[in-house]
Amino acid sequence: MYDSVPATEDDIRGNYAYSRLGELRRERQDTDPLYEIHDALRDTVAQLIEDMRGKKEIGTTLSLAYIRVVDDKLHVHTAQLGDSMILIQPPDGELITTAAHNAATHEADRAEIQRRLEAIGESGDIPPDLSWGSLSDSRVWAGVTMGSSRGLSVTRAIGDTMWDGLLIREPELTDHIVPLDSLVVGVTDGVLVGDAAKGGKPEWIYREITQHLLAGESAQAIGQSLLEREGSGDNLTIVAYRQAEDDRPVDLEVDVWTAPNRDHYVLLADLPDEMRKRIEAITFFVPIIGIHGGDHVTHIAHVDGQARACRLKLALRYHDHPHKEDDP
Repeated sequence: MYDSVPATEDDIRGNYAYSRLGELRRERQDTDPLYEIHDALRDTVAQLIEDMRGKKEIGTTLSLAYIRVVDDKLHVHTAQLGDSMILIQPPDGELITTAAHNAATHEADRAEIQRRLEAIGESGDIPPDLSWGSLSDSRVWAGVTMGSSRGLSVTRAIGDTMWDGLLIREPELTDHIVPLDSLVVGVTDGVLVGDAAKGGKPEWIYREITQHLLAGESAQAIGQSLLEREGSGDNLTIVAYRQAEDDRPVDLEVDVWTAPNRDHYVLLADLPDEMRKRIEAITFFVPIIGIHGGDHVTHIAHVDGQARACRLKLALRYHDHPHKEDDP
């Protein structure tokens, strides 16, 4: 604690805590350039897990997709627990799928749950809601006794606190950069019908769903068709996203600069007042707004989000160097 107020920006920058926070932020950018997005996804999952605290035998899988447009590309960031999937179909490429956290097929998760079971057995430190647990070929079992236990077919979920200590609560994160007109789809495991419902390869049903969507069929119609097929007995959800063509005129051209760590940023002074105020309003202690070359700047991701909030269409001019190097 200092019993004074720094009078200048140089005084603030000389403060050890401020400098150290800046160093830590730069270190995180070096190891994970998307750490702000990843932290936001993890925090969202953590809050949902906390909201389900106390639900011993009620739970759900969770699949999140955060989608943004950067430099005429679609950036898709996913966070998943369980076997509800995110599918990404580029216009001229292979179908991309997230991994299903299934107790029968996800070998890495099975190994982790087995390790947890062995650790509990060795230490005797049993979680509060878990009296008995085991891992079979296709289920994670928990209960008061073996005879009263219940099995889950997933290795990750929120809720279901009777399985605390066994289930993995951390989301699996993935990042994808695909063409702007790619299709992004979220599906629950209820779409698995026919051979896929019996443990067969599910890729064919995922391809069928995306092909019907690309042909203009509605998600509701596709879902209804799946419900009428052999092997259907579960509820199902299909959510589809495709970037609409934005034919509005450009409201503002903005320069995007590249920091030495390859991070892209924009000068706050180049932004309209409303956008600048919105970005400044979400800054607290650990700044999303940095200082580069003596000017206040913000990450391009914040500009992209606030442009949509302000209903502005931006044209971005990317430069492969910091902005001061462009001065005459």
